[in-house]
Amino acid sequence: MFCVHCGTNNRHEAMFCKRCGGKLIKIDHHQPTPVIETSSASLPQPHPVVYPVSKKQKSRQPVIKRLLIILAAILLFIMIAAPEANAYLGYFNGLSEAKKLLGNGQYSDAISKLKSINQRLLLPKNRDLINQTLLSDQNIKKDDDIFQQAKQDEQQGNFDDAKKLLTTLSDKKEYPALADVIKEVSNVDDAISAKTKADADAKIAAAQTSQQKAQEDAARSATAAAESNARAIASKAAADAASAAKAQSDAAAEANATAAAESAAVAQEQAAKAAQQARISFYNQLTSMLGSINSGTGYYNQAMADFNSGSNYVAISIFGQALAVYQGVYTNAGNLSSTFTGMPSSYLLAAQNLTSAANDYVQATNVMINNCSQNVSSVVKGSYNDPALYSSQGIPLAADVQQFLSTTTP
Repeated sequence: MFCVHCGTNNRHEAMFCKRCGGKLIKIDHHQPTPVIETSSASLPQPHPVVYPVSKKQKSRQPVIKRLLIILAAILLFIMIAAPEANAYLGYFNGLSEAKKLLGNGQYSDAISKLKSINQRLLLPKNRDLINQTLLSDQNIKKDDDIFQQAKQDEQQGNFDDAKKLLTTLSDKKEYPALADVIKEVSNVDDAISAKTKADADAKIAAAQTSQQKAQEDAARSATAAAESNARAIASKAAADAASAAKAQSDAAAEANATAAAESAAVAQEQAAKAAQQARISFYNQLTSMLGSINSGTGYYNQAMADFNSGSNYVAISIFGQALAVYQGVYTNAGNLSSTFTGMPSSYLLAAQNLTSAANDYVQATNVMINNCSQNVSSVVKGSYNDPALYSSQGIPLAADVQQFLSTTTP
């Protein structure tokens, strides 16, 4: 059955058109149509047949139009939004991959990944986030370059340069490897302490060797000169006495006795001069050693000032110089008694007091070097790390030596 409205072929039993929804009119083609003969003039003029459109047909037409409009809008949105969606997909993936690379320590790769993100279709806030992240990663990369340079300096023995670089990183909380930086600072501090101590020990050993050799040479020279003079005097006196005895063999006994006495007096006088020369040499060496003690005390006081101001590494070096002086005096003062024979007891006592004073100063200096090496910030009075336990004994002994020198004329 064909619809009289749209011409669509429908099922015979259908009542409405399946396309336009109009009501179908059934026509029986087997029933004969009666023929009425009339003149054309008497027939009424035909009017066009108007079939009413159903409400269902009217309601479907706007729905279809709306569906087409929605479909077109969806297609248009996809065409416009697809590039932006792709840009944001690259944005989120790029940030995620850069974060993973940064966590693995691949700072250069993380920076390259951030730079590769296409920002053209992104919102300003997303662009700002990329730029901020890029700036942060670049700063981390700079800090890592500094850290690598510091480790290289440490391997090459440039501990001071390494310490300066590591110090600049110690407050960089945003740097992922900050824990490694702190550990490396401790390693460099230990290396600096070991190097400083080794240098101080080397200087002390060299100073001790040099000063001991000089003192030994001076003592040997003085002893040899005194002995040589004494032998010459005695030999000459003996020769003079023999010559006088032979020349005066015919003289009276009184004349011989007088000549012998005079010769003996001369020999005694020469021996006395030799003994005086030995005392002068002993006195001068004792004076020089006391001067060295005072010089070492100057180093010691300067080092204490550096220690009190927190400059432990500088203090270790200067304490080392004081220690070298004190040890030299201790060795040489102890050798005076064996180098010179026949010295008065007051001279020997002064040398013994100077040896003891130098030993006390050595002990006090070693205590302070140990305090500096262990980074002790202050000295507790009366404790094991108080150098006064030793220096308080050495001071009066050195004062006794000074008193002896000022009241004695060799």
